[in-house]
Amino acid sequence: MNRARTLSATLLLTVLAPGSLPAFPAELGEAKQVTSATQFTIRSEILNEVRVVFVYVPDTYGSDAARQKRYPVLYLLDGRAYFDATIGIAHHLGSWNAAVQSIPNLIVVAIQNTKRPRDMTPTHMADGPYSSGSGGAAAFRNFLKSELIPAVDKQFRTTGERILVGHSLAGLFVLDTLLEEPHLFEAYIASDPSLWWDDNLLARKLSARSGAPLGTSIRLYMAQANTPDSTPGEHDTHKAGIRAFRRALETAKSPIEYSYHYFEDENHFSVPLQAIYRGLLFTYEGYKSPAPESASAAPNKSLERTRER
Repeated sequence: MNRARTLSATLLLTVLAPGSLPAFPAELGEAKQVTSATQFTIRSEILNEVRVVFVYVPDTYGSDAARQKRYPVLYLLDGRAYFDATIGIAHHLGSWNAAVQSIPNLIVVAIQNTKRPRDMTPTHMADGPYSSGSGGAAAFRNFLKSELIPAVDKQFRTTGERILVGHSLAGLFVLDTLLEEPHLFEAYIASDPSLWWDDNLLARKLSARSGAPLGTSIRLYMAQANTPDSTPGEHDTHKAGIRAFRRALETAKSPIEYSYHYFEDENHFSVPLQAIYRGLLFTYEGYKSPAPESASAAPNKSLERTRER
């Protein structure tokens, strides 16, 4: 809800001398909500439910200078959990105002969960963690391919270039999509994926391809965390699943570009930010930033010089 309101707050000032604070606190003026993110709903006939998605567009999306510009799209699983962090990373790495420009400006589409174990798992498991209702990955992927992606492409100026990002079970889905429909996305970022699923199913599936290529011009970034506080059995099983998939990937002789990073100082729950940040840098390695869409979008270099003094 947009509602103008006046807030009073005490200004925090560096006290140089006694009595330097004002006698009365200053007030913030009329509020104006500034956001580049919007919540949408989409009715899925495939999943037979309404799904909530959050869409972020770059600062320049609505500018006159960028009226014809089109943007790659990052599709984020577990969307509500990692949306704010992801759009912060995307802005920092891509925006001229952030003065980094290591990746292009991205549209971010974050998909909120309804039945996570159902949507993220490729097979049904009769028992064990997340087994209840499991095995719906193919239907969820069909929802992405046939309903959500076309809806986003219709409503926003997209290039057709897409990145899929997921963590843990969602990382399992990312890699299952890479094996099942590799050209649905141009890049895949899997954060500490749950590759132990169904007795290392994806490693076995990859090995069974018998050298058949996954596709060309595809990039995969995979991050693994150190999680010593988990139970020894869980930790060992998780590590073994990732190790088996990596071994299968390295012997698959596929032309995809692949990068793996083990984060000694991160655990299973803290590693997603590192994975998204480094995964995007790997995805756009060698990227050359074009000129800004408008002069107002350029970074304030004089401010940077002021900070350095």
